Amino acid sequence: MAMIKNKILYTVEEAKVAVAVSHTHLYTAIAKNELRSIKIGRLRRFTHEALHEYAQLLERRSSGGRL
Repeated sequence: MAMIKNKILYTVEEAKVAVAVSHTHLYTAIAKNELRSIKIGRLRRFTHEALHEYAQLLERRSSGGRL
């Protein structure tokens, strides 16, 4: 599933696919404040920018860099 450029918020399912991680990994990243999210009632949503920043964090880590 490709990310829609003009979409404002992404669901958990869309975020998992976009960043290619599991449900558990996504929520662990939120708990560690590594991935910003928006809470709307009981729902969790992500901005395109937050997902992009998290992907960059994963890239830095995979190349040996840390926070």
